[in-house]
Amino acid sequence: MAAATSQLPHSPAVSLAKLSHDCAGDPHYFDLDTTAGARLVAAVAELAKRPEPSRPDLVRVLLADYGVIADRLSATVLLYQVQAVGDGPVDRRLREVATPVALTLLDLTHTPPTLAPQVLTVVENPSVLEAAMACDSPGPLACTSGQLGSVDHTLLQLAVDQGIHLSSCCRTEPEGGVFAGQA
Repeated sequence: MAAATSQLPHSPAVSLAKLSHDCAGDPHYFDLDTTAGARLVAAVAELAKRPEPSRPDLVRVLLADYGVIADRLSATVLLYQVQAVGDGPVDRRLREVATPVALTLLDLTHTPPTLAPQVLTVVENPSVLEAAMACDSPGPLACTSGQLGSVDHTLLQLAVDQGIHLSSCCRTEPEGGVFAGQA
Protein backbone atom coordinates (compact mmCIF):
# COMPACT_ATOMS: atom_id res chain seq x y z
CA MET A 1 0.00 0.00 0.00
CA ALA A 2 2.88 2.33 0.75
CA ALA A 3 4.15 2.02 -2.83
CA ALA A 4 0.73 3.00 -4.15
CA THR A 5 0.09 5.91 -1.82
CA SER A 6 3.62 7.30 -2.10
CA GLN A 7 2.81 8.17 -5.72
CA LEU A 8 -0.29 10.18 -4.81
CA PRO A 9 -1.48 12.74 -5.71
CA HIS A 10 -0.49 11.56 -9.14
CA SER A 11 -0.10 13.94 -12.04
CA PRO A 12 -0.89 13.31 -14.76
CA ALA A 13 -3.74 11.04 -13.76
CA VAL A 14 -3.15 7.31 -13.97
CA SER A 15 -5.70 4.54 -14.41
CA LEU A 16 -6.42 2.27 -11.48
CA ALA A 17 -5.34 -0.68 -13.65
CA LYS A 18 -1.94 0.91 -14.38
CA LEU A 19 -1.39 1.76 -10.72
CA SER A 20 -2.28 -1.85 -9.86
CA HIS A 21 0.11 -3.20 -12.48
CA ASP A 22 2.93 -0.87 -11.47
CA CYS A 23 2.56 -1.69 -7.76
CA ALA A 24 1.63 -5.38 -7.82
CA GLY A 25 2.24 -6.66 -11.34
CA ASP A 26 -1.50 -7.34 -11.69
CA PRO A 27 -3.84 -4.83 -13.36
CA HIS A 28 -6.72 -6.08 -11.21
CA TYR A 29 -4.92 -5.94 -7.86
CA PHE A 30 -6.67 -2.74 -6.73
CA ASP A 31 -10.07 -3.53 -8.27
CA LEU A 32 -12.56 -1.76 -6.05
CA ASP A 33 -14.40 -4.96 -5.11
CA THR A 34 -11.24 -6.52 -3.63
CA THR A 35 -9.63 -6.22 -0.21
CA ALA A 36 -6.62 -4.47 -1.75
CA GLY A 37 -8.94 -2.00 -3.50
CA ALA A 38 -10.78 -1.28 -0.25
CA ARG A 39 -7.45 -0.74 1.49
CA LEU A 40 -6.33 1.66 -1.24
CA VAL A 41 -9.54 3.67 -0.84
CA ALA A 42 -9.09 3.74 2.94
CA ALA A 43 -5.48 4.88 2.54
CA VAL A 44 -6.40 7.64 0.10
CA ALA A 45 -9.22 8.80 2.39
CA GLU A 46 -6.75 8.95 5.26
CA LEU A 47 -4.27 10.93 3.12
CA ALA A 48 -7.06 13.29 2.13
CA LYS A 49 -8.23 13.59 5.74
CA ARG A 50 -11.73 12.75 4.53
CA PRO A 51 -14.17 10.07 5.65
CA GLU A 52 -14.17 6.90 3.61
CA PRO A 53 -16.92 7.22 0.98
CA SER A 54 -19.64 4.58 0.91
CA ARG A 55 -21.13 5.14 -2.56
CA PRO A 56 -19.21 3.89 -5.62
CA ASP A 57 -19.40 7.25 -7.39
CA LEU A 58 -17.92 9.02 -4.37
CA VAL A 59 -15.12 6.43 -4.16
CA ARG A 60 -14.22 7.29 -7.76
CA VAL A 61 -14.33 11.03 -7.02
CA LEU A 62 -11.98 10.56 -4.06
CA LEU A 63 -9.53 8.54 -6.17
CA ALA A 64 -9.76 11.02 -9.05
CA ASP A 65 -8.92 13.85 -6.64
CA TYR A 66 -5.67 11.98 -6.02
CA GLY A 67 -4.96 11.30 -9.68
CA VAL A 68 -6.29 7.75 -9.89
CA ILE A 69 -8.94 7.16 -12.51
CA ALA A 70 -11.05 4.09 -11.84
CA ASP A 71 -12.83 2.51 -14.77
CA ARG A 72 -15.03 5.12 -16.44
CA LEU A 73 -15.90 3.24 -19.62
CA SER A 74 -17.18 -0.29 -19.05
CA ALA A 75 -20.31 0.38 -16.98
CA THR A 76 -23.21 2.15 -18.66
CA VAL A 77 -26.66 3.44 -17.87
CA LEU A 78 -29.29 3.39 -20.62
CA LEU A 79 -31.44 6.46 -21.21
CA TYR A 80 -34.57 6.43 -23.36
CA GLN A 81 -36.70 9.46 -24.28
CA VAL A 82 -34.74 11.63 -21.84
CA GLN A 83 -34.98 15.29 -22.83
CA ALA A 84 -31.73 17.30 -22.82
CA VAL A 85 -31.45 21.03 -23.45
CA GLY A 86 -27.69 21.64 -23.37
CA ASP A 87 -25.25 22.01 -26.25
CA GLY A 88 -22.74 19.30 -25.30
CA PRO A 89 -22.10 16.02 -27.11
CA VAL A 90 -24.18 13.96 -24.69
CA ASP A 91 -27.09 16.41 -25.00
CA ARG A 92 -26.94 16.07 -28.78
CA ARG A 93 -26.84 12.25 -28.60
CA LEU A 94 -29.91 12.23 -26.39
CA ARG A 95 -31.80 14.51 -28.79
CA GLU A 96 -30.75 12.85 -32.05
CA VAL A 97 -31.73 9.21 -31.47
CA ALA A 98 -35.02 7.46 -30.95
CA THR A 99 -33.43 4.42 -29.32
CA PRO A 100 -31.83 4.04 -25.89
CA VAL A 101 -28.51 5.83 -25.42
CA ALA A 102 -25.80 4.11 -23.37
CA LEU A 103 -23.87 6.62 -21.28
CA THR A 104 -20.62 5.86 -19.50
CA LEU A 105 -19.28 7.37 -16.32
CA LEU A 106 -16.91 9.40 -18.50
CA ASP A 107 -19.90 10.83 -20.43
CA LEU A 108 -21.63 11.84 -17.21
CA THR A 109 -18.57 13.41 -15.61
CA HIS A 110 -16.66 14.86 -18.56
CA THR A 111 -19.54 16.21 -20.67
CA PRO A 112 -22.68 15.81 -18.54
CA PRO A 113 -26.00 16.59 -20.16
CA THR A 114 -28.24 19.45 -19.11
CA LEU A 115 -31.62 17.83 -18.60
CA ALA A 116 -34.95 19.48 -19.30
CA PRO A 117 -37.53 19.47 -16.49
CA GLN A 118 -39.15 16.02 -16.53
CA VAL A 119 -39.97 13.02 -14.40
CA LEU A 120 -37.29 10.41 -14.98
CA THR A 121 -38.48 6.90 -14.27
CA VAL A 122 -35.70 4.56 -13.18
CA VAL A 123 -36.03 0.87 -14.03
CA GLU A 124 -33.59 -1.97 -13.54
CA ASN A 125 -34.36 -4.27 -16.45
CA PRO A 126 -33.47 -3.47 -20.07
CA SER A 127 -36.50 -5.47 -21.20
CA VAL A 128 -38.61 -2.56 -19.91
CA LEU A 129 -36.87 -0.32 -22.45
CA GLU A 130 -37.54 -2.88 -25.18
CA ALA A 131 -41.22 -2.88 -24.29
CA ALA A 132 -41.30 0.93 -24.12
CA MET A 133 -39.77 1.16 -27.60
CA ALA A 134 -42.26 -1.38 -28.95
CA CYS A 135 -45.18 0.82 -27.97
CA ASP A 136 -43.49 4.20 -28.63
CA SER A 137 -43.70 5.24 -24.99
CA PRO A 138 -43.01 8.96 -24.54
CA GLY A 139 -41.90 8.59 -20.92
CA PRO A 140 -38.26 9.33 -20.05
CA LEU A 141 -36.59 6.19 -18.69
CA ALA A 142 -33.21 5.37 -17.16
CA CYS A 143 -32.21 1.72 -16.92
CA THR A 144 -29.64 0.75 -14.30
CA SER A 145 -29.52 -2.94 -15.32
CA GLY A 146 -29.78 -4.17 -11.75
CA GLN A 147 -27.71 -3.17 -8.73
CA LEU A 148 -26.69 0.49 -8.70
CA GLY A 149 -23.08 1.19 -9.60
CA SER A 150 -21.04 4.36 -9.88
CA VAL A 151 -22.48 5.33 -13.27
CA ASP A 152 -26.01 4.98 -11.92
CA HIS A 153 -25.27 6.98 -8.75
CA THR A 154 -23.65 9.66 -10.89
CA LEU A 155 -26.69 9.91 -13.18
CA LEU A 156 -29.11 10.03 -10.26
CA GLN A 157 -27.06 12.71 -8.48
CA LEU A 158 -26.84 14.72 -11.72
CA ALA A 159 -30.62 14.50 -12.08
CA VAL A 160 -31.21 15.57 -8.47
CA ASP A 161 -28.72 18.44 -8.82
CA GLN A 162 -30.62 19.62 -11.91
CA GLY A 163 -34.02 19.45 -10.17
CA ILE A 164 -35.24 16.41 -12.09
CA HIS A 165 -37.98 14.45 -10.37
CA LEU A 166 -37.14 10.76 -10.02
CA SER A 167 -39.53 7.86 -9.94
CA SER A 168 -39.07 4.12 -9.95
CA CYS A 169 -41.45 1.73 -11.54
CA CYS A 170 -41.79 -1.97 -12.07
CA ARG A 171 -45.08 -1.88 -13.98
CA THR A 172 -44.80 -2.76 -17.64
CA GLU A 173 -48.45 -2.76 -18.68
CA PRO A 174 -49.05 -0.53 -21.73
CA GLU A 175 -52.12 1.07 -20.10
CA GLY A 176 -50.19 2.60 -17.20
CA GLY A 177 -46.94 3.04 -15.41
CA VAL A 178 -43.83 3.34 -17.55
CA PHE A 179 -45.61 3.35 -20.90
CA ALA A 180 -47.99 6.14 -20.13
CA GLY A 181 -45.12 8.34 -18.97
CA GLN A 182 -46.42 7.98 -15.43
CA ALA A 183 -45.04 6.33 -12.35
